[in-house]
Amino acid sequence: MLEPLNVTEVGLCKVQTAENLNPGKASGPDEIPSGLLQTLAEELTPVLTGLICQSLNTGQLPRVWKDAWITRVLKKGALSDPANYRPVSLTCIVCILTEHVLCTHIRSHLDKHGILTPGNHGFRSHHSYESHLLLTTHDLLKIRDQGCTVDVGILDFSKAFDTVPHRCLINKLRIYGIHGVVSSWIEAFLSCHQQLVLCYGVKSEYSTVTSGVPQGTVLGPLLFLLHINNMPSVVDPGTTVRLFADDTLIYRVIHGIEDQVALEGDLVRLEKWAKSWSMVFNVSKCYMMHISHLSSSEQYMYQLCDVVLSSVTSEKYLGVYLNHDLKWSHHIDQVAAKASRKLGFIRRNLRGAPVDCKKLAYVTLFRSGMEYASIIWDPYTKRDSDKLDKTQQCAARWSYPPIRGKSVSQLYFSNYSWSR
Repeated sequence: MLEPLNVTEVGLCKVQTAENLNPGKASGPDEIPSGLLQTLAEELTPVLTGLICQSLNTGQLPRVWKDAWITRVLKKGALSDPANYRPVSLTCIVCILTEHVLCTHIRSHLDKHGILTPGNHGFRSHHSYESHLLLTTHDLLKIRDQGCTVDVGILDFSKAFDTVPHRCLINKLRIYGIHGVVSSWIEAFLSCHQQLVLCYGVKSEYSTVTSGVPQGTVLGPLLFLLHINNMPSVVDPGTTVRLFADDTLIYRVIHGIEDQVALEGDLVRLEKWAKSWSMVFNVSKCYMMHISHLSSSEQYMYQLCDVVLSSVTSEKYLGVYLNHDLKWSHHIDQVAAKASRKLGFIRRNLRGAPVDCKKLAYVTLFRSGMEYASIIWDPYTKRDSDKLDKTQQCAARWSYPPIRGKSVSQLYFSNYSWSR
């Protein structure tokens, strides 16, 4: 059972002045800027504490707290294709403060009772995409080193955050011990929710939202985790399911045809689970990968939603290319190629720029991409190491002025070189 919630002025003031409240965050429908709330935190805290306590105790929200302005964030692909954008909700900053209070309270309850499945590493403290990938690759490498075969399913949901049914979600919250005023407040937060689209300063008409959790809010990711929390429990004990939010991996050691049939049954159970909870698999983006030490091992034709899943030898997952031989040369080739394109872009656009500006572009645009998830795929062959070093040194020669008697590598890569 969820413990009673106590909102204090000291705690709320910490939330207002901490990094949780970004002063650069855009204001929501009430048009109260976050910078104002952060600057006047001490003066406004008593009033805000009373307002938030009244909202939580009554389970009611001001009408404007239920409104959202939807802006877009490009995921990938062409700028002209609306499907390539992710919708992000801009809500009232005071409502965001209330969500922070609730989110902290609910997370402490979930952690205390171990409710969240350990297989999900998304939107959780002390978890990340790196911990998710480390555990997954460790399992796969261990299985392969033992001389066994493993079949891996890379699954994707279609508009996962937008299809969550509100009534089913509230029922799940109560099953997990989230009752009383907290459950009532969340139900009121989701019901009668309205949103409009904001694009280049032009607003559409408001429309009512009947399902889904708002993306860009504080509570949204946590509510989604609770909605899919029981998904790994529907598969066979010999099958492993790993989640990062809605990105799903399912894999099983294959000793014979019976294990392949069992994995096929797990896919059927996941399909039934998805239908029961109003989730839909995007079958066109679901794949199977066969990992084996035998080049001629037999592959099984797996189906999901009456569609035979494509078998791939390499697939991008959480920004990292997983290969059927569990080697990283293909991923490193992609990293080096993308880094070269970024370097060409910044060289064309920052020609004649000051050195400090070049250094900043190098660190933020070039270096960050080169180091993404590097603890997973850190190269161990000379071929891969040399390829990355060559790309980095080209960027360094452009970013840093030459100094007599010292190479670029000696000056700037003594602590970062990929070479062993």
